[in-house]
Amino acid sequence: MTTIKPASFACAIALLGALGSPSRLHAQLPVGTWVRQPTASMPTLATLADQLMNLAAEHAMLRESIVTAAEWDNLARQTRQGELDATLHSMRRWTQFLIGMVVVLMVVVLILVGLVIILLLRFSAT
Repeated sequence: MTTIKPASFACAIALLGALGSPSRLHAQLPVGTWVRQPTASMPTLATLADQLMNLAAEHAMLRESIVTAAEWDNLARQTRQGELDATLHSMRRWTQFLIGMVVVLMVVVLILVGLVIILLLRFSAT
């Protein structure tokens, strides 16, 4: 079973459009059907080459816009990552500060407990 990829399908449509006759379709008002009006000039190799060059230029512009969008996305991702890193760094600092405060409070409590024990021992000795 063969499958048609969207890119190859789009290229085939573009190629058929480029190779097609540049004549226009005009409507017949009373009948309401479309008929092909003959044109004075048939497509030449130069017009086909121009059409292919236009397609190549459009293709290059699309590629450039895709690359630009990817670069913008990458820049936005890097900016978000920088903000997350700064937030994480700040949280680590605050965590370290809080751990230090808990240690200081524990030392103060131990000193107070020691002083209370010393006072109790002195009062019980007398």
